Amino acid sequence: MGFGEAVRTCLRKYATFGGRARRSEYWYFFLFSLLLRIAASIVDVIVFGGGPDPEAMAARTPAFESVINLVLFLPSLSVAVRRLHDTNRSGWLMFGFILYLVVVAAGVFLGFASAFATHTEPSETAIAVAVALALGAAAYGLFLFVLTVLDGTPGDNRYGPDPKGRAG
Repeated sequence: MGFGEAVRTCLRKYATFGGRARRSEYWYFFLFSLLLRIAASIVDVIVFGGGPDPEAMAARTPAFESVINLVLFLPSLSVAVRRLHDTNRSGWLMFGFILYLVVVAAGVFLGFASAFATHTEPSETAIAVAVALALGAAAYGLFLFVLTVLDGTPGDNRYGPDPKGRAG
C-alpha cells in the first residue's frame, strides 16, 4: 500500500474500529498526519506570531494546529486500533493508553495547580509521583510503538482476514 492509498483508506475508514490495518497503512497515515501538523504549526506562527523564542512559541495561538488535531484524532485512533488488531491484540490497549494519559495529566495539573494556588512548592512526593507516572506513560507508549512495528498475524485472526492476503 502506497502513501496516497493509505491516506485515502484511513480517511475513508475514519471511524472504523473493526478489522485490520497493515503497517504501511498505519505508518503512511502517521507521516501524513505529522506533515499536516507541521504545516499547520507553520501557518499558526505566520498568522499569530511566534518564532524561535520559546516564550513567544508558548504564547502563540495554535488555532490551525488544533483544528488539524481534532480532524485527525478519530482516523488516527481508528487506524491505531486496526493496527493492533493486525497483531492480534485488542484495540482497548490504545484506549487504555489514552485514558492513562488523561488521568495522569489531570492529576499532575490538579497537584501543581493546588501548589500554585497556595503559593507553595510541590512536595518531593508529588514530584516523584508525577515523574513515576510520566515514566509509566513512556513505557506504555514504547510498548504500543513496538506493537505497531511488528508484522501482522499471518492469515486470519479474531479481527478479520490478513490484509496482506497470506494464508495462516
